Amino acid sequence: MIPSEVTLQELTSAPYLGRGAAANILAQPLGSNQIIFIEVNDFPGAGDYENNENGAWVPRFVETSNRLPSALPPSELDSVQQRHHELALAAGFCNAMLHIEAKLRNSSWHYAMDSDAHGLDDLQLKTSTTTTTQPKDVFPIEINSCPPGWQEVEVTGRTHGASYYSLSLPNALGDK
Repeated sequence: MIPSEVTLQELTSAPYLGRGAAANILAQPLGSNQIIFIEVNDFPGAGDYENNENGAWVPRFVETSNRLPSALPPSELDSVQQRHHELALAAGFCNAMLHIEAKLRNSSWHYAMDSDAHGLDDLQLKTSTTTTTQPKDVFPIEINSCPPGWQEVEVTGRTHGASYYSLSLPNALGDK
C-alpha cells in the first residue's frame, strides 16, 4: 500500500519520453530486409498536451484517438520510420505485418487545444521550433506482429489505396 503522503513525482521512476507515434509496417519476404509499406500515425495521451499540467484524462471519441496520416514534419517521420524498421529487424521480423508503438522525444510538435469555441485538440508546432529528433529519440513501447486495427486499415485504404490484408496475403502464402 502506498502511503497517502507520497506524491506522484516521488513515484515516477522514468522521465517523460515524449508524444506517441505508432507505425504499421509490412516487411518484404525473408532476405530482402525491405519495407513494402509503412505508415506512421499519431495518438495523443494525456501527457502529450502542453496545457494539461495535471495529467487529467482528455475526453475524445475512439475515432479521434489516433490521427492518420501523421502530421509530423518529414524529418521526424523519417526518424520514426527508420527506427521502427531497425527495431523490426533487430527483433527478427523480416517477413511480417507489424504494428509498433513508440514514444518520440524532442519533437517540434505537441498536442494543444484549439483556441476556438470548439476546443478540439490537434498537433501544433511548438513556439520554440528547434527539434533534435533522430532515430535514437524513438523509444519502443511494444511490437505487435499483427495487422493494425480497423481504423488504420480503413483510413490507409482510403488515403493511399493500400490494403494491409491484400499486401500481407503473399507473405502468409509464402509467395516471394
